Amino acid sequence: MPKIIEFGDEAEWLNLRRTRINSTDSPALLGISPYKTAYELWHVKAGLLEDTFNDNARIAWGRRLEPVIAAGVCEDHGLELVRPLKVYMLDDEVDGMGSSFDFEVRDPANPDAGLGLLEVKNVDGLVFRNSWQAIDGEPEAPPHIECQLQHQLAVSGHRWAVIGALVGGNTSHLIRRERDEEFISLLRSSVRDFLASIEAKTPPAPDYRRDLDALKDLYKQSDPAAHLAPEQEGRIAEIAERYDVARATAKAADEAQKAIQAELFHTLGNVEKAVHGGWSVTARTSQRKGYVVEATTTRRLDVRRKAATAVAA
Repeated sequence: MPKIIEFGDEAEWLNLRRTRINSTDSPALLGISPYKTAYELWHVKAGLLEDTFNDNARIAWGRRLEPVIAAGVCEDHGLELVRPLKVYMLDDEVDGMGSSFDFEVRDPANPDAGLGLLEVKNVDGLVFRNSWQAIDGEPEAPPHIECQLQHQLAVSGHRWAVIGALVGGNTSHLIRRERDEEFISLLRSSVRDFLASIEAKTPPAPDYRRDLDALKDLYKQSDPAAHLAPEQEGRIAEIAERYDVARATAKAADEAQKAIQAELFHTLGNVEKAVHGGWSVTARTSQRKGYVVEATTTRRLDVRRKAATAVAA
């Protein structure tokens, strides 16, 4: 049985989650999170980086509306809302694996199934259309949400769960999932290995396409007295060469894009919208308020090709 911990406020809840692998962490650990990589997660859990995930307006409103969405989804789809499950549980097999939850529900049509979990999601209509892929007309949650749900089933011991999604503020969808023991076994093994790697101080390799911000934050303080290891000097030159090529390609593409933008503005004149040949081109006037940028600490990357040194005859 999982260990159940009551928490008093958000600060206590955040402290419970700080070093443990939670249901929102496991997608990053498995490489399927759209928000965080395994490299960033490792350094957050090791205490070397701050967790940079911030609420957006939809997430904040979704949290405020959770009870209303939960009640509405249950009413629409014939479930009985039992209670909010505002506790934190520790997995009974993997030390360091935990989860919090939204609600417990009961299915009157299947009383022998026992209690299930309800995970509430407030989903933008365009996001739902693009990311919640329909199979035979039925919605399917993105992989990171499916993973999150199985993590919750693993920790809680429940046999089934549902994702209740309010889409566009006016349409509810219900996705039911049974406990997947094969996936849960894989997840628990991955959590064990991940936590062991933190203990051993061996982080995963960074994803260079996604981890730029994490790396800049991790190494934001330069050391004028530090020297590069000799075996890395050749690597720096090779990387700098690739960077120079990428920068030149990006500059050419940027210049071409700006030239095409200029041509579009010249062709439109003061026309706001033009539709032709399957294309819609809009150039509306907008006003932007001024703002003050807060002070930050960062490092500016400057890559230049070193001039060739003349050799005396």
